[in-house]
Amino acid sequence: MSRVFFRDPPAFEAVTRLVFPEVVQHLLPAEPIRIWVVGCSTGEEVYSLAISLFEFREAQELPFSFQIFATDLDTGALKQARAGIYQREILQAVSPERLQRFFLPLDRSRGRYQVNEAIRERCVFARHNVMHDPPFSRVDLISCRNVLMYLMPPAQEKVLQTLHYAIKSHGFLLLGASESVGPDSTLFTRVEQHQKVFTKKSWAQHLLPPVLSTGVERATRQESVKKELQEMIHEPTLQQEAERLLLTTYAPASVILDADLHILHLRGNTGLYLEPSAGKATFHVLKWVREGVKLGLRAAIFTAQKEDRPITREGLHLSNTNRLVQITVVPLKTSSLIRGFLVLFAERPPLAPLVAAPLSLRKLLGREAGRATGATRIATLEQELAQTQVEVQATLDADERANVSLQEANEEVRSSNEELQSLNEELETSQAEVQAINEELTSTNQELQTRNEQLRVAQDYAESIVETIREPLVVLNAEMQVQSANTAFYAFFHVIPPQVAQQTLWELGDGQWDRPQVRALLQQVRDTHHSFQDIEVEHNFPTIGHRIMLLSGRAIVSERKGTRDHLILLAMEDITARKELERQKETFLGMVSHELKTPLTSAKGFVQLLQRRLSNAGDEHMAPELEQVDRSLEKLSRLISSLLDASALETGMLSIHASVFAVDDLVREMVKEQKQRWPHRLFLESTIQIRAYADRERSGQVLQNLLSNALKYSPVDEPVWVSVSVDDDMIRLSVQSRGKGIPQDQHTRIFERFVRGAQPEQNTVKGMGLGLYIAAQIVTQQGGRIWVESTLNEGATFFFTLPLAA
Repeated sequence: MSRVFFRDPPAFEAVTRLVFPEVVQHLLPAEPIRIWVVGCSTGEEVYSLAISLFEFREAQELPFSFQIFATDLDTGALKQARAGIYQREILQAVSPERLQRFFLPLDRSRGRYQVNEAIRERCVFARHNVMHDPPFSRVDLISCRNVLMYLMPPAQEKVLQTLHYAIKSHGFLLLGASESVGPDSTLFTRVEQHQKVFTKKSWAQHLLPPVLSTGVERATRQESVKKELQEMIHEPTLQQEAERLLLTTYAPASVILDADLHILHLRGNTGLYLEPSAGKATFHVLKWVREGVKLGLRAAIFTAQKEDRPITREGLHLSNTNRLVQITVVPLKTSSLIRGFLVLFAERPPLAPLVAAPLSLRKLLGREAGRATGATRIATLEQELAQTQVEVQATLDADERANVSLQEANEEVRSSNEELQSLNEELETSQAEVQAINEELTSTNQELQTRNEQLRVAQDYAESIVETIREPLVVLNAEMQVQSANTAFYAFFHVIPPQVAQQTLWELGDGQWDRPQVRALLQQVRDTHHSFQDIEVEHNFPTIGHRIMLLSGRAIVSERKGTRDHLILLAMEDITARKELERQKETFLGMVSHELKTPLTSAKGFVQLLQRRLSNAGDEHMAPELEQVDRSLEKLSRLISSLLDASALETGMLSIHASVFAVDDLVREMVKEQKQRWPHRLFLESTIQIRAYADRERSGQVLQNLLSNALKYSPVDEPVWVSVSVDDDMIRLSVQSRGKGIPQDQHTRIFERFVRGAQPEQNTVKGMGLGLYIAAQIVTQQGGRIWVESTLNEGATFFFTLPLAA
């Protein structure tokens, strides 16, 4: 049965319009309406009937009660039916008013509703096999929709006999649109042309149920039937005996017909008027009535049904006899429905024949008697002819109407045939489309299987990589619960999987990860899928002691069993040892630089003092050597200063003191200082009177480094140019030299620590690779930018910018 409420609304409308009023009219005081739903499945039809009957009772303001019995073979479906809980899709045919009145919302977000208790308590669900188990009794309405269609004809007949026994004399049967009781059914009569609503034929109302249980139940039922028969067979009273004699001996011959003209009861001596016909046995009255009466009986029944009143036909001649018959057809009704007909037969005296008389008297009366007999005969024949003409005309009218109806039906059948043919063509087209789609789906399914296999292999590969990685990794869901972790995680933190599984990250250990910064970053990854990297967390962990951890997180998507889960991959790196090494290195560099700086300063002072003494004494032959020592000491001083600056940059201790100063004055000072050593190579190409807001000493250090590099790394006969210009709100300084140039792949790397840009053929020039690194850091911290533009074998131009003073 289709799982939907109020399936086939016209059927429920017919039940409310025809069945419920008729059932209520025959109810005894305080008697409930009993309904049986066969094959109830999960209860949608049961509750639909209950709601319809509930609304009918309120609309008619009637006080009756009702009980609905619902049966099925599926215990799982019965369990769901008893609960009365349904999804919103099943309630699509339920109006908003009915939904609000008869259903309780259990979960609006998931669309789950339950039938209210007032309806559920009137519906009883039980397991029952209509083929083998005893039926319910005295039922007013049985709904057996879409059950017979799954049974073979013998089983259908057996079930129909069971249902016939269970229904009251004025009860009804409701079948599915594709089911019927058969054209020659002796059990039920159809009462609605467009719906499969049937009423019970009353002739078999005392039949025993055709299906009985075995064993104790059968013995019990036999005792019950025996008791009922004993109650029915009792000693008749004198009055009842008199009534029996009147009905069987003195009452006119009569026959009771159902709405389909089948004989139900015979009263009196009907042998004169009825006799069975040869051929297949049937109880149809027109197959039993004798010739001469059949035409009149047919017309009388038709007129009585049409005009809804008793109709009498007289002067009907029985064939091959001289008997005249009068018939009366009386419609039998219950409520507004015609249930059958009562046909009364009465014999009328035939025409008196001429009695034999003496010859002399016949001669005397001959002519006049003959005239009288002929006139009577003619009058009788004329009367019969008139009645026959009326009946023939009525039959012709009926045939004409029947022909019109048949013609209309034929046109409808023809139209339906055309529609079916068109539908068949559409179905053939749809079948081809479905076949093509099926082939596409098959191909797509194969591709999906291949993709799934590839995904499985890729996932296994990724999991193998994760398990092999030495750094701890943990996967979190949207609620920050740990979904999984790699082996390195458990080994590093000295925990086991049960201590971690389904715990939130904030609950791990002593809450070491429950930090506002970590919470904010992980929520950002969950909400925006933006990753983060290298977030330091320093903590004294309960199992591994003091550690400095570097956290990185990013969003990942996991697909399992067709579902997509948005997860977070959190990577952890222990940088405690690295931090300690860096600290020791910086401490060592600072210490070494400081320890070297002090004796270097003293040595330089002694050299300068010695130079002055020798100069005052007029001893000039030692001057070149002393100048070479002074240059070496100056170079060593610069190297130590570079080490100190690099150490300060690493520890964040490099100080920048910004102020306003004239850029062209700084450039001229740096150029003048370098010209003392390179008097003919350094040229100031262009300069302008402009002021910058930066650290004058550090900016001069950057320019000095660029000038020194240009002079060292270019041929001694090539000039070096210095220029100053303004670019938007920044001051741009450039140092250009000719020479081998710098490869394109080193334009960025030369500004990194300990990277030297010298070519192999230039390694006569030594250095530590810290100058450009320190220059780049100074420029960046002042809000500027440094870069190089170079072409091999043509030279290079270094640029850096300073903020323009307001």
